[in-house]
Amino acid sequence: WLRKHCANTPECYETPSLNNRLLLQHQSLLFIDNLEEYENVSWLYLQNNAIEKIENIGHMKKLTGLYLDQNEIRILQNLQHNPDLKILHVDKNFLGDLSGIEGCASLETLSACENEIEDVSHLSSVKSIKTLKLNRNNIKDSQKTLKVLSELPELRSLYLKGNPFVSKLKNYRKHVIHACPSLQFLDDRPVYDWERKFVSAWKIGGNKALEAERERHNKAKWEAVDENMKKWKEMRDEAKAKYESERQRGDSASDLQETRKVVEVVDIETEDSDGGALSGSEEQRPSELATRSFKDVSKFLVKVAWKGGVGVRSIPSTSGIEIKVLPYGTVVHVRERKHGWIRHSHGWSQTAVFGTNFDAFTAFTPIEKKRDRHPRISNPIVGYKRTLRDKLADPELKCEMDWNPDLDAKLTELCSSLAFDFPLVAKRLAKEFKDRVFTAFECRCRILQLDAKNQNACRSWEIIDVCDPSDLNWDVELMPWTTNSWKTEPVNQLHQTDSVI
Repeated sequence: WLRKHCANTPECYETPSLNNRLLLQHQSLLFIDNLEEYENVSWLYLQNNAIEKIENIGHMKKLTGLYLDQNEIRILQNLQHNPDLKILHVDKNFLGDLSGIEGCASLETLSACENEIEDVSHLSSVKSIKTLKLNRNNIKDSQKTLKVLSELPELRSLYLKGNPFVSKLKNYRKHVIHACPSLQFLDDRPVYDWERKFVSAWKIGGNKALEAERERHNKAKWEAVDENMKKWKEMRDEAKAKYESERQRGDSASDLQETRKVVEVVDIETEDSDGGALSGSEEQRPSELATRSFKDVSKFLVKVAWKGGVGVRSIPSTSGIEIKVLPYGTVVHVRERKHGWIRHSHGWSQTAVFGTNFDAFTAFTPIEKKRDRHPRISNPIVGYKRTLRDKLADPELKCEMDWNPDLDAKLTELCSSLAFDFPLVAKRLAKEFKDRVFTAFECRCRILQLDAKNQNACRSWEIIDVCDPSDLNWDVELMPWTTNSWKTEPVNQLHQTDSVI
C-alpha cells in the first residue's frame, strides 16, 4: 500500500530509498509502522491522522522535519534516535507537558500550539532552540516560565499569547523581553533595540527611568535627523557651487568663441549677379506678408519675413560687426529708419535682402482681443423676485438711512447668498457695519429701490426664483384660475393681480 501511495503522490517515488520526503497526511493512520525501508527520508508529514504514539522512526538518521499536527499524541517519546531533527510540529494534540523533548539536542523550531501544556521546564535542556510557539496552552506559572525562557540563549522568536499567565502578568512584554536578551520577535511584533533599552531602564528605575530613557532616545533620534539634513544641505550646496562654476566657465568660453566666430551669412547673397540661384535658400520666394508700405513707415512692430533669417549689425553698414541672426518670424520694435536700414532692440538690419528685391521685414499687427458684447454694469444687479405687496407699496417705500455704494454692494451680495432672508441680512450688516443700525424693513426697502433702478439691466436668467409665501398676500377671489371673471376683467386689473415684475 505504501509503495502504491508513493507512486501516485507527487514528489514521491515507488522505490523507498529514493524518497527524500514522505507525504502521509489525511490517511487515517493509527500507528507509525512499516517505514523500515525509508531510511533516507528527511521530511516526514503525518498531519491529520489518529496517531497516539511516536514510534518506529529511529532508523531515519537523516530526519530533519517531523510534522504531527492534529493527532492524538499525549507524550513526546522516541525522539532521541534522530540526532538531526531540527523542526518538530505537534500542534493540536493532547500534550500535558514537554517531557521527552530532552533527546532533541539539535532542535531549532518547536511548535506546540493548542495543547494542554502546563509545564515547560523540560525546555531548559534544549539550548539550541530558536523558535518556540506555545500559543493557546494552559501555562499559568509566570515566574517559572520566565526562568526557563531565560535559559535559552539562542531563542529568537517566541509566541505565548493565549496562555492564562499572559493576561494576568502586568507588563508582560517588558518582563519577557528582559528575560530573553536574544529575543527578536515576540508574539505579534518585532523587538527593536530601542525597546530593549527602554525595558532595561524600566527594570532598573521604573517608570521614571523609562521616561528619561525615552526622552534621551528621542533627542538622539532628532539629532541624527538634523545631522543627516545638515550633511545633505552641504552636499547640495557643494553640487550647486560646482555646477555654477562649470556654467560660468562654459559661458565665458562660449562668449570668447562667439567673439572670434564669424557669423554665417546674415544678408542672403546670390551666387552671381545674373539672376542665379540664391545661396541662402534656392526655392525661397517673396513672403506674402511683405508689403512695400513698410519703407515709408517707422516706429512700429515688424516681423522677419525672410525664411533664411535677417542679420543684425552694430552700425547701418555692411562693414559693421555681425552680431547675430534674427530667425524667421521674430517680431521687433522699430526705433529708427535710415537709408534702407532699421534700428531695433538688437541692432541694425537691412530692410531688403542684399542683391534681391525681397523685403526682409513685414509690418506686424498684434491681434486685438474681442470686446465683450455684454459690458459689465456698474450698478449692482438685484435678483429679488418682487411680490404683489412690493409692487403696490413701491411708490410709498422710502429709506430712512443714507446708503452708499459699499453698503449697496454688500446688501446685494448678502441678499443673493441668503436667499433674501431680510432679518438675517440685517443682522449680518449690523455685525459688519457696527456704526449703523439695520432693520429688515430698511433692507427690504433698499432692495426694492435698487431693483427699480436696475429693471432694464437685469436679464431674465439672472433673477433668483425666491419668494416668501407669507408676502404674496394673494386674494383668492382675484386669482384668475379660481373664477371665470378674469375673462371680463379690465387690463389694468389683470396687471394688479400679477405677483411678479
